Amino acid sequence: MKKSHTKKITKFKLFLAVLWAACLLLLGAGILFFHLPQKEVLARIESQFNESRQQREVADLASRETVRQKAQQQLDEVQHQIQQYSLPTDDVTALVFEIGKKAAELGLSDFSSKQLDLQKLSTVEKSKHLTEAWLQVEFEASYEQFLQFVNRLEQSTPVVFVEDLVIRRADQGKAKHKVKMELSFLARTEKQSRPVAMN
Repeated sequence: MKKSHTKKITKFKLFLAVLWAACLLLLGAGILFFHLPQKEVLARIESQFNESRQQREVADLASRETVRQKAQQQLDEVQHQIQQYSLPTDDVTALVFEIGKKAAELGLSDFSSKQLDLQKLSTVEKSKHLTEAWLQVEFEASYEQFLQFVNRLEQSTPVVFVEDLVIRRADQGKAKHKVKMELSFLARTEKQSRPVAMN
């Protein structure tokens, strides 16, 4: 009887151990399938909440007067830079004349210039406020004269960009080389008139 009672207790203990193992297994599966995904969803919702709160704070800052003033100041600085690097479209002809005047001052021979087609050459994206003017110049000059001319172009206001350059060396017995340059500069499409001067 004692053996049968011990067998019953052992079977009962084994049954309890299997039952507990099954319960723990079910609990682990429940955590794995229900709790962890909920944790990820909660983290995502918290992230979205923080992001929307930051957007609201940015919107609140934008409505403040100091931020508006700072934005206006930045806008004024950008407009000043645009004016520094460009000229009104009405003054393009005057700039072409100034370039010719600088060439004459340096004694460049056979100087000629012509405006090029903007549509084919433009490197500026479409803008309501800026456009690009292109000019082709040809002349004969010594290397020293050529370098002085380029130096004056680099120092000019508005900025004149040398886009393409071809130098053909002088024929034997001649001191001057043939130069062909494509120049570009920015022009503002708004109507403003200010004197054009190349420094």
